[in-house]
Amino acid sequence: MDDHPHNRRAELASRRAKLSEGQQAALARRLAGLTTGTPAPTIARAVQRLGAHVASFAQHRLWFIDQLIPGTAAYTSASA
Repeated sequence: MDDHPHNRRAELASRRAKLSEGQQAALARRLAGLTTGTPAPTIARAVQRLGAHVASFAQHRLWFIDQLIPGTAAYTSASA
């Protein structure tokens, strides 16, 4: 598929033309941010934490393998 913006616009116009009037109206409301029903999800803000950050078990394992054999991709091996 060609990713040229003109071709994408033509494809979207073709797909939109296949929608019923009600579906087109719902799409227009959705694109305008006027959806009914479930509100748009909010983006969670980063929380600043004080103190040390705790690594997960998987992160500890990757660190250990890198300490054992530095600079390799041994962590991608199923037998590591």
